[in-house]
Amino acid sequence: MEDKSTALWQPTDQNICEYFDDVIGSKAWEKGKPSEAIIELDTTKFPLFIASLSQLDKEKLLEILRRYDGCMSAINENAFPYGSALQITVLTGLIELTMGKITYITLAEYLDQNVNKDKLISKENLNELINSYYVEYGQRKAYLKFFNDYITDNEKKQILDYLKNCPEWKDCDDIKSFVSQLEPYRNKFVHELSPETLWPYQQKLILGVGFRPMEIYPTISPPYLMGIIWRGVLRKFGYVSV
Repeated sequence: MEDKSTALWQPTDQNICEYFDDVIGSKAWEKGKPSEAIIELDTTKFPLFIASLSQLDKEKLLEILRRYDGCMSAINENAFPYGSALQITVLTGLIELTMGKITYITLAEYLDQNVNKDKLISKENLNELINSYYVEYGQRKAYLKFFNDYITDNEKKQILDYLKNCPEWKDCDDIKSFVSQLEPYRNKFVHELSPETLWPYQQKLILGVGFRPMEIYPTISPPYLMGIIWRGVLRKFGYVSV
């Protein structure tokens, strides 16, 4: 018999509102407990929006939801204090999937696909291809475009105001500086499994765990960012009422 407690949730046109009203909130972990990051949607308008999407866009959005759900399902209260930091990398991946393609390829693979091996290519054309690659697959440009195009000014202000309470992010006084710190944060974890990624600064929080105090470095609260990022994702797909 299938263990339904470990089965990944499968989004459909009919239950997609249930996902946003329930699963996202219950999958956001902070301080060892689930924190709500629910996105309120019009349960009449939103299914109509999903039905109006092209088949390609619908499949992409549902695939992003499935992948996000799969990653977030692996994080629970037993992962504390690591879960908060891990969720930030999940959110960066969410932005990258939304702004680019579901399948990632390297620069070498991109050039192999787009350069005719039987003809010489000029330096100018090569640079154009390289720039095109980074527009399509580069993290920094994807993050900046996402925040600039799909996050409102008020939401940006909320993020920046919140970051002032996070010791290792408090110097981010605009979205550009936030992205400048977010990209290496993600890259160090993905490419190095670096512990400095989880807690890169010397300031620590003292937490009581049973009878033994534990020191950890504070990090961004993913539940706070989660709702804002998902609203931007939905705007990218054309849902403007969030």
